[in-house]
Amino acid sequence: MADRLHSYHSLRPRTVGGPLQLINLTIVDFSAVRVHIWWKITTKERTRTGPDLRGDSPRSMNGTGYSGMRRTLEGTAIGDFSAGAAIANKFGVPGTLGSFGLARDDDRLVLLTSHHVLFGARAGEHDTVWVAVTGRQRSFQRAAQTRHGRCGTVCFGGIDVHIDCATAELRQQRVPHGFQVTPEPPAETLLPGDRVSKTGAATQTTEGIVVDTNHTETAWVQGRKRVTPVQILIKSAAPADAFSADGDSGAIVRNAAGAAAGLLWGIDRRGFGLACPIEPVLDVLHIRLAKLALQEIN
Repeated sequence: MADRLHSYHSLRPRTVGGPLQLINLTIVDFSAVRVHIWWKITTKERTRTGPDLRGDSPRSMNGTGYSGMRRTLEGTAIGDFSAGAAIANKFGVPGTLGSFGLARDDDRLVLLTSHHVLFGARAGEHDTVWVAVTGRQRSFQRAAQTRHGRCGTVCFGGIDVHIDCATAELRQQRVPHGFQVTPEPPAETLLPGDRVSKTGAATQTTEGIVVDTNHTETAWVQGRKRVTPVQILIKSAAPADAFSADGDSGAIVRNAAGAAAGLLWGIDRRGFGLACPIEPVLDVLHIRLAKLALQEIN
């Protein structure tokens, strides 16, 4: 079992229109597909300890913790971890904590990321989700459990759209003293040529330019060839740097005003990022985006 946690192989994929990558499940025109796992522990160890990622984990997005300035926290952090932090499911499939959310039925706090991150390697509902916590030392904690998600094509507004999204419920429904959780409206529009940004666990904060908002690819997803219609295609604003890389799956793509416009899940053969539009994601998951805000003092 320990060896299978280290890497996962499947048969050679066939792609249409060139190779495509899921940002954790790299699909290339070679002999195998490999999911890179961040640690290798025995079943016995997994029941009593968390992952030790000190040698491989990305640096914390909010290294000052709550002792830092409040403006560092505002809009990004709940509990001891922040949006953009590294996460992993119970089998070690890595990704990014994209955003926080509120369940529409009961306002429970959840985290939002990609489906293939939370449910990769056959993880199921109510399984543990590890999250990188802020502070002077990098560490991971058992912070949430998988809730539900969807990876596939859905009909939204009469249009077929591919989504790759999931939520996990936070174990502790609390926020730092002096802050409150408020809903965050998504972006109203996104057009080719717009500048966007994302904060991912692997490449941190990068800027990009929208190439297309109606892009279609064909990819192997969870062992099946899928058409992924109506995707946001993003190129890096800095030609020498990639917009995203392995471990960035689940990052929120934001427009120039900072509003959430998409959820990052893949890379095409040119290194362009692929994101599903945010509105069908929120609709299927029955959540509202949420951010941290300072409490008003009367």
